Amino acid sequence: MSVTREILPPQVTLAVDAMGGDHAPAMAVEGLARAARLHPTVTFLVYGDERELTPLFAQHSQYADQFEIIHTDVKIPAGEKPRNALKKNYQTSSLAQAMGVTASGQASACVSAADTGALMALGMRHFGLFEGIDRPAVASYMPTLKNEAVVLDLGANLTVSAKHLHQFGILGTALSEAMLAMTSPRLGLLNIGTEEGKGHAYLQEAHQLMQDHPWPGEY
Repeated sequence: MSVTREILPPQVTLAVDAMGGDHAPAMAVEGLARAARLHPTVTFLVYGDERELTPLFAQHSQYADQFEIIHTDVKIPAGEKPRNALKKNYQTSSLAQAMGVTASGQASACVSAADTGALMALGMRHFGLFEGIDRPAVASYMPTLKNEAVVLDLGANLTVSAKHLHQFGILGTALSEAMLAMTSPRLGLLNIGTEEGKGHAYLQEAHQLMQDHPWPGEY
């Protein structure tokens, strides 16, 4: 199977929440400077407090043409409940604005290290869900002996049902096709063994759903 991973196309604009995550915004600016060096044709819309961001970006003035700072002094604090991230007082937050400009098509993707709950809540508000999908999932890449694999869920959901696991498989398949250029990627279910009778009942049910229903809309 041929795999091509091209995360950043030659011409792309990224919306960045510079105020989310540990040691923000300094750590975010350092990451952005590295990204600018590796991808000189990429531009960044950076949302955050310009009083903090301006002196940090001044240390990387050679990349100034790639950055545009959009000021907001509102940020969603770590540990905030997901439902609170949707409230009116956070509508002008750095994360909400970065999400909004991406949803409007002015940016190709939104990048943030903010609290997972806030990311999921605002992501659903601005981008919605695929038809037949009940909840989002956190995904990442895992290297294998042959290529890379998409693994999910990695933190958005504490408890899941068989139906949710099936839906996560659908999301992982779509991401593999879109980002890794895989054709008919193989779908697997993480369990304690390879036999169909292994694991809890909901895992066995999820396995059966994956076999019987290629797309959740068929329920």
